Amino acid sequence: MLTGAINSFPALCFMRVIHGSFNSATNPVAYSLVTDYVPPESRSTANSLLSSGVYIGIALSSLTILIIKEFGWRNAYLFSGVVGVLTGLATLLLVREPKRGAFMNFAQREERKEHERQDKIERQKMSFAQKAKSALFDIWDFPTAKWVTIAASLRSFGGMATATFLPVFIQKAFPMFKSEYAVANAIALSVFGFTSSLLGGIISDRLEHKNLMTKAIICCVGSFLAGPLMAFICLNTSSFWMTMGVLCVKILVSGSYTSPAITMMQNTSNSRTQGNLISAHFFYTTLASTISPAVLGYLSTVLDAPSNPMIYGRIILAFVLTGYVGSVPFFWKAGLHYKEFMLEQ
Repeated sequence: MLTGAINSFPALCFMRVIHGSFNSATNPVAYSLVTDYVPPESRSTANSLLSSGVYIGIALSSLTILIIKEFGWRNAYLFSGVVGVLTGLATLLLVREPKRGAFMNFAQREERKEHERQDKIERQKMSFAQKAKSALFDIWDFPTAKWVTIAASLRSFGGMATATFLPVFIQKAFPMFKSEYAVANAIALSVFGFTSSLLGGIISDRLEHKNLMTKAIICCVGSFLAGPLMAFICLNTSSFWMTMGVLCVKILVSGSYTSPAITMMQNTSNSRTQGNLISAHFFYTTLASTISPAVLGYLSTVLDAPSNPMIYGRIILAFVLTGYVGSVPFFWKAGLHYKEFMLEQ
């Protein structure tokens, strides 16, 4: 809300950093709550409900194009801020802290208590720098979490490039359809994004007992299929509605990876380390999504993309092939380690 009252660009940048700092803390906490609220056999479905909120949020943000057009960017920030405050208050009132380790047996609970006792003693001896280092780098000691994070970082690299510059490309390629794009994109993300996310979780839970590689397969198939679908979108500007139709298919097939990926991490880590692992995971994926628009923006300027929309399309496609398709072998590697871990349990 305060951002809408800013009158200088440096102050605007500062407020965006503050906003991002507060917002980034919510993901690890939310997924940690899911672990304590939901048993392992239903965890992917619960995670999919949580991650589907991202698509609804992005869809609503697409509609800010219309709000800005009618009421200005300051009122758009004010509207978003009011929604955020109301959502935060509702969460504070309705969500309760769950019992830790509710789905462990007696031996596992006792083991967790002993680990927590030892961990508390060890952490009291550590400096702040050592704690920060542990939070950032311990994830590389957990094979499944490590490969999931590498894969998800690549996905974030390609995904943020798409989220940031695909609207620019489409609106330059189809300048007469700006209002239609805002509405169509919101519908595509909310309906197909939500459906994809939810199906990814449900299928993961339903089929895991038949094949422990199910979660990895969902991640791999969706990421791979995004390549040819985005190639059609980025290299073909003959029809706006055909482009939006293919975009809907792309969102449907590729939006299901978050829940299976996070669940593989949750199921292969204990409650003592899980918070740090998920925090580190989102740190690295956020870092990748921060770098992506900056690199794509630089390339767009160097290649003079504003004067030729097709250049935007080719650059976006290169990022998608690098990020989406490039993540496939790492998701597969994560699945192999996940399968090995689960068979040992």
